[in-house]
Amino acid sequence: MCVSAIEAIAHNTVLNGAEMLPEKMVKVLVDETTRMVVGYLR
Repeated sequence: MCVSAIEAIAHNTVLNGAEMLPEKMVKVLVDETTRMVVGYLR
């Protein structure tokens, strides 16, 4: 489940132009992905 979710997020980000994402949005994306992985591993 965790891998599928991260793959979907990455795929969507690439399709929507990752270079156009503001730095704040990238930080939120990284934080949420980290939270999801840590939650899954607990």
